[in-house]
Amino acid sequence: MPPPAAKVHTRRVMAHARREDGLETIVSSAHSASAQCLARAITSAFDACDEAEIHLSQRQRIAIIEAALLEFDGFDVHLLSLAVVGRLLDSLDGAGEV
Repeated sequence: MPPPAAKVHTRRVMAHARREDGLETIVSSAHSASAQCLARAITSAFDACDEAEIHLSQRQRIAIIEAALLEFDGFDVHLLSLAVVGRLLDSLDGAGEV
């Protein structure tokens, strides 16, 4: 469970993203594509272990998947934060020009 400060930050980022046209959809698509890449990477790692005759038990495979999911948790908020900052920086571009 994230600390309270992280929850507040998450809510702020999500609220800002909802105000930005299409930003949440773009981030959602990127998050989904990243999840697919992560799943393929885990599957490939398991295949490589099998080919090298390093046989992982069911418990070990589950532990690896759990670790990967925990690392991936919050990635969508990270992507959203980057996108929001990018949009804000874009809006500043030329703001000082007359």
